Amino acid sequence: MSNKKAQIVSLDLTIAIVLFSIIVIAIIVFFDLFLNRLQTNLIETEILNNAFAMSDFLVTTSGEPTMWSNTSVRVLGLADYDRVLSEAKLNNLSKLNYNYTKGLLKIDIFDYDYSILITDLNKTSQGIVYSYGISPSPSAKTVIKIRRYVIFKNETSIFELDLWKG
Repeated sequence: MSNKKAQIVSLDLTIAIVLFSIIVIAIIVFFDLFLNRLQTNLIETEILNNAFAMSDFLVTTSGEPTMWSNTSVRVLGLADYDRVLSEAKLNNLSKLNYNYTKGLLKIDIFDYDYSILITDLNKTSQGIVYSYGISPSPSAKTVIKIRRYVIFKNETSIFELDLWKG
């Protein structure tokens, strides 16, 4: 009789250890999934904050010096006035090396890439009136798009900034 009791106790102990192991493994797996989602959310929030600040700075300031050229620019700004974009500054931006502009925008330290697209809101012209930068690659996990209403060439337009971690 004591042999059967020992077998039952040993069977109970084995079942308890197996169940405990399953619960611990499940907790570890769910904790790992939670951490991955949290990390993804933190990255998205960081990119979103940087994209918002970058787009705001580009469309509301004139840069440094105020009438900068592709050889004199120290700080990028694309506006003549708040949300009134300068055609001359956009032309000068097109002449700048892409990686150099990332340094001017202080996004090179984050390993971000970006593109700028300006489209005519009223579609009175061809639609896309300006583009600069590189398009997001299909492998980019998080691409943040910021759109701002601006005036470009006396037309209401949409300034779109795409920012992502490369």
